Amino acid sequence: MHTSGRILCIHGIGQQLSGEETLALQWRAALRDGMRRAGAQACELPTDSDIAIVFYGDLFRGRQKAGQLEPFSVVDIDEGLEAQLIEAWHAAALEDNVRGVQPARPVLHDKGGAAPQFVQALARSLLSFKFFSGLTERLLVGNLKQVRSYLIQEEVRRLVTERLTRSLREETRCVVAHSLGSIVAYETLCKLPPGQRHTLITLGSPLGLPNLIFDRLKPAPIKGRGVWPAAVRTWVNITDPHDIVASVKQLQPLFGGQLQDVTVSNEACAHDAVPYLTAEETGRAILEALYGT
Repeated sequence: MHTSGRILCIHGIGQQLSGEETLALQWRAALRDGMRRAGAQACELPTDSDIAIVFYGDLFRGRQKAGQLEPFSVVDIDEGLEAQLIEAWHAAALEDNVRGVQPARPVLHDKGGAAPQFVQALARSLLSFKFFSGLTERLLVGNLKQVRSYLIQEEVRRLVTERLTRSLREETRCVVAHSLGSIVAYETLCKLPPGQRHTLITLGSPLGLPNLIFDRLKPAPIKGRGVWPAAVRTWVNITDPHDIVASVKQLQPLFGGQLQDVTVSNEACAHDAVPYLTAEETGRAILEALYGT
């Protein structure tokens, strides 16, 4: 059964144990709270049937080390994209000055089919930063592998984007996408004909991360400029200044067009979806998408 609604929401990484109904309980309430903060009247608030959740987390459920039951740890970080993401996040964490620590010192590495020990040390260091508090090695590495699966495995990419494509309807006014979901939303909307004019709202988006994300997008950027999705009328990109995943806060210089970069404060929950949704700025963007001219 396909979902549909005036507002389509698509989640980010780490939701493999969740589901459409589970996420809907949080996202619908948080989204309406954000609209209330933005001054919405009761009659303007969307009903549950107006807000649909596009879910793809099940595609990543149960993926552990091949042929083993043990959970992921930092020794399972692969060289290439996964290791480079760890280095990028660590650099962003240091730049944000979340903690007064120095980068882990390089050591002689034993590849062993995984990332160098230097990268493993960076990953362990990341877990001591406030931004990553609450994550375990298993969750951190598992999330890395979800990002890699989407960007590297074409079958995974196809399955995920097809779920959003099937849910888009003529009545859809905006797509609200968090984290990895913003990549899914962007690539899906780029495939649509220009007759559809949606509003795209990205929350904590990593779309601007050079080399690792931005330069791997489909369609590929042209001369350093991302392709504007023809089916998108306006795009509002919302980030917390301390959101390390959204390390490139300004997407307008990269994609141009009718893109507005907006800053919010999520306090200690810089990358969490719910505080992004309850923000007045997010509510205002949704109200404009539903009732603006």
